[in-house]
Amino acid sequence: MRKLTTRGRYQSSSKEWVIMDIILTPFAWLIARIAVAYVFLYAAWLNTRDSASREATIGLTQLIFGFVAKQQRHKVATLCAFLGMFMMYAGGISVLLGLEGRLGALALLFISLIGIFVHQAMGEQALRDAKDITLGPDIKEEVISLGSAAYGANAAAGLKNIVIIGICILFILNAGGNALGPWAKPWAISDMIGIWLN
Repeated sequence: MRKLTTRGRYQSSSKEWVIMDIILTPFAWLIARIAVAYVFLYAAWLNTRDSASREATIGLTQLIFGFVAKQQRHKVATLCAFLGMFMMYAGGISVLLGLEGRLGALALLFISLIGIFVHQAMGEQALRDAKDITLGPDIKEEVISLGSAAYGANAAAGLKNIVIIGICILFILNAGGNALGPWAKPWAISDMIGIWLN
């Protein structure tokens, strides 16, 4: 009798967990979508909000185009910065709304890959700049320490991009299936591209 009661309780508890999983999993995916969209939309806004921000974005983009001739570098960086910001805005909105969210996630995945190289270049530039400044020995140590901190911050940001790439892959593959995945109704507008992946 006791065994039956324990087993009955276990089965009842198991059913409750399944029901909770069915209810909460779509909310978890929605929270993940909002978080990823926020990261990219906020970053895109910071990079494009005024002319100084746009010029700084172009300057940072130039760091990864050292192989391009110097006279062409600004033009190439301007075009790539424009395309990158467009992809960040479009991808962020796409993921947030579920409007062909897999394509949006693919765009954000590509931006995150490029971001790894940008952060690496920014970190190396910070170290070079810190070492090249000619100052008194007391201040020089502080400047080099600041450059090292900037390098470490950019290394961490590059690692963050790896995590975002993983999340974007989950979005693209619609992990969890159509019933529970990130583009499930009612939080999606369209997912025509999903037909190609099923």
